[in-house]
Amino acid sequence: MATVLCVGDSHMRLAGIKPRDALFRYERISPTRIAGFDSAHILSLRGATAAGLRQKSDRTSSYARVARAIARLDPDTVCFGFGQVDAELSCYYMALRDGVSLAEATRAKRAAMPRYLRNCLRLAEGRGLVIKGLNTVTLRGTGALHMMLRANLCPALDLSAHDLSRWLHENDVTLVRHGAINIEIATALRRSAHRFDLPYFDLRAAMSSADHPGLSQPRFCGRARDVHVQPVMRIERMIGKVLSRRAAPTRAA
Repeated sequence: MATVLCVGDSHMRLAGIKPRDALFRYERISPTRIAGFDSAHILSLRGATAAGLRQKSDRTSSYARVARAIARLDPDTVCFGFGQVDAELSCYYMALRDGVSLAEATRAKRAAMPRYLRNCLRLAEGRGLVIKGLNTVTLRGTGALHMMLRANLCPALDLSAHDLSRWLHENDVTLVRHGAINIEIATALRRSAHRFDLPYFDLRAAMSSADHPGLSQPRFCGRARDVHVQPVMRIERMIGKVLSRRAAPTRAA
């Protein structure tokens, strides 16, 4: 039987337990069964598959840790799950750091998708490769969004909460606009994956709000500020089922 390594941040949403004879520090094995695979190994790293996935000299970088995990496990297929919140946050980070508009920062993120996919291909080294796209936004209101942005951007950019709040107001940053950014990034990733002829899947058709497609339906949202899709077990089964179908061509090849 084949093995699959699912690489991503916590939004890959496959839970797992650390095996006694783990091959790498961050290894987990998912209890979710994925048809066609003997086991699904999980590598969950903050920012592993968004802005942080690029080759660096630092051995502790996301790229280096992913490369070591693939070399040690030698999986038949690698599934890269693109980091939703990290990708969204990087648009705000760039806009604030570089003094550009949020729209311009989002365009830059969209333009970076081919580079991201080339890095995925380089890491996979000829193995089967599947790309999982972004989840929809689970935050329940603009206030929750602003709190999430303050918690992440203020320490990263050494900004005061007052200055960031003023910037958010001046730039009309609302949950609906945030959902639109999510759509732009997700669409760019999907189109790039198709241009690279890479198997791709996401859960957006099942999870998206009919009125605001970048946002999740309430039944997939947790607490007001929870950025993860719920309920966990249902999401895991959905990922496992679609991943099995999308990985089939890579196994056959």
